[in-house]
Amino acid sequence: MGVHQSKKLIPKNHHKQKSFASESEIKQLIIKDLDIEYDTKTIDRIHSHHYLLKHIWKGNYNAPIRHLLESGVLNALEIKCGAGTWVLDMSTEFSKCSFTGIDVIPIFPSEIKPKNTKFVLANNPEHLPFSPSTFSYIHINFIEHMCNEHFFFQNDIINDVIKIMKSGAWLEITTWNMEFENENVGVITKKLISALLSCFENYMSLSETISSLSSNDKQLKDINILTNSIPVGKWAGLIGELVMEDLLITFRKHGDKICDKLEITTKQYDSYLEDFIKEIDENHTAFKTCRFYGQKI
Repeated sequence: MGVHQSKKLIPKNHHKQKSFASESEIKQLIIKDLDIEYDTKTIDRIHSHHYLLKHIWKGNYNAPIRHLLESGVLNALEIKCGAGTWVLDMSTEFSKCSFTGIDVIPIFPSEIKPKNTKFVLANNPEHLPFSPSTFSYIHINFIEHMCNEHFFFQNDIINDVIKIMKSGAWLEITTWNMEFENENVGVITKKLISALLSCFENYMSLSETISSLSSNDKQLKDINILTNSIPVGKWAGLIGELVMEDLLITFRKHGDKICDKLEITTKQYDSYLEDFIKEIDENHTAFKTCRFYGQKI
């Protein structure tokens, strides 16, 4: 069963930017320490994640920062910026503000980018190379089914994030959880999702992580946690089909590990995926997305 990325959520006015890696390098960029492989299709997929979440949430943020954006005083940082899509999108809309992106992978723009943007390669992902009280807004996106997505939640990095925020600054985290919106889920679907998550060495529940942040009332105030749904499957139209394509790419990537965990053959796995697609449409399955934001005291 082949999976093709024929449909895309990337808008027509989205321009591909030249990244730190060359075209030849980007065809098979391997970050050895993280065991991640990047090619142009993967980067397009990262762009699609941004526009999908923007569509679901009807915007790039929910924190009350509109006045700061419009007045041009916002100094924003995106942690785990990936290909820099959020930074480029926001910096184009709010040209008077400053936007910085940081990541451990060099796939963000290096040359052609708005003047109000900057990208930083985190050679030491356990340390954020910024002075205390630097930023007035920090943005983080987490896509739970992407390998090693939980890397930045290790070593209590949230405390380091809060340190580089100015007093009164806002922290906002958006997650795409592999948790179901309701209990009406098929047996095969539950098995596959559970097996997939067990493939991630540093896996931790994003819902639990977000919930733990809500109790951080010594460092943050005016804490809000919003929830939304990400539909998957043909029943949900174009968006659902895009989400399904994205999930199937992940299932294919981790197919060998999932087969070992479920003790099934490759042929059985293909059958499982076919049943997964059917169950998703029969049950109108949707996954959770959460958006947390709070203000530094």
